[in-house]
Amino acid sequence: MLLLKKIIRSLKEEFSSERYYHHIPSVKEYDEITDTAAYSEMPDDWYVIVTDIKDSTGAIEAGKYKTVNSLSASVIAAVKNAVKQEKFPFVFGGDGTSLCIHETHEPAVRKALAAIKAMARIEFGMVLRAGIVPVERIKRDGYRLLISKLRYSDNFEQALFQGGGIEYAEKLLKDEKESQNYEVADSGRIEDADITGLECRWDVVQAPKGVILNLLVKAVPTGQSDSNRIYEEVIFNISKITGDLKESHPVIRKNLRFTTGLMKLYTESKLRRAGKGAVVKSRYLLSVIKQVLFGVVLMSFKVRTSQTNWGNYKDDLIMHTDYLKFDDMIRTVLSCTENESVQIEAMLQNLYAEGKIIYGISKSDSSQLTCIVSKYEKEHFHLVDGTNGGYTKAAVQLKQRMREREAAKSAPEPAI
Repeated sequence: MLLLKKIIRSLKEEFSSERYYHHIPSVKEYDEITDTAAYSEMPDDWYVIVTDIKDSTGAIEAGKYKTVNSLSASVIAAVKNAVKQEKFPFVFGGDGTSLCIHETHEPAVRKALAAIKAMARIEFGMVLRAGIVPVERIKRDGYRLLISKLRYSDNFEQALFQGGGIEYAEKLLKDEKESQNYEVADSGRIEDADITGLECRWDVVQAPKGVILNLLVKAVPTGQSDSNRIYEEVIFNISKITGDLKESHPVIRKNLRFTTGLMKLYTESKLRRAGKGAVVKSRYLLSVIKQVLFGVVLMSFKVRTSQTNWGNYKDDLIMHTDYLKFDDMIRTVLSCTENESVQIEAMLQNLYAEGKIIYGISKSDSSQLTCIVSKYEKEHFHLVDGTNGGYTKAAVQLKQRMREREAAKSAPEPAI
């Protein structure tokens, strides 16, 4: 009887709402993201977290986009450590993040976010906005939060969101009145920010095919089924232009090199030793330099250690890079030729003119990686963005086209 009770308790824990994300289905290919059968409704006892860096456009102009990326990645690392390695869905957006957590983790996550806000302000002079919105509120106001996963490998799955719930949470955070209910306050306590695992050690990665495209594409539908048909059309057209999307991966093995720039490595030092003095940060920087030098040797000679087989690490990194995402819009970082990029932009412009989509696009010649490492043996993932503004510049374009569309809708009919 005692054994039976233990088994029942174990099953309840395994299939509890807290472990909901573990058990939802996943898709294997990006063109399956429109399969509504792959999505399930987020339970009411979960929360949505949305963050962004205020005036990230100004930071780009000041040459600080790597810092913006790193601060956004810090949110993911802090939440990961606050939930004690429990799996949770997230989408990295360059200058912001969207995440979901179970209610049991809300106090610890709120404390971590408050500390990251303090770190952004004190160490980097930036304002990080962060809000925690109950899923129950999102549903009560008529929005849905549907979630699935894109399976990159046995060790990395990327969250996929549909239903408008994430976008509505962002709207609440930016609303002057509503934000008072959901915005996380700056605690001033940097020491509460545990971002263990965050690493910023790779140099910019040159585009394998010459151009890096950051794409944001949002359908303008009359319903979810119409949205899915539009997204299917966009994905089909991009694949037709570039070939298999896997061939448009922004990172390839031969282009992966550790950075030798001290200021780039010092960004990690400021993050990981935030709130500490210059001596402590310098010591950490020296330890990172040593690890980078060892890493070059270990990977070059394909050494196997107790940590991992270093000859395979770059291949695992590529498999665990989040270049294909969906959060109520197509969000991708692709490598393509100049001719392919022209064709993609022309295709998107035609769909925009037809009233099917709004979109934003940013072009550069390289991408940048921010890494979150639990273990060097498989348990790591890598957040990619284009250099020189990436997702943030694409978002500026997207919002401008959104304003143009709204202005056109509200314009008076011409006199006959």
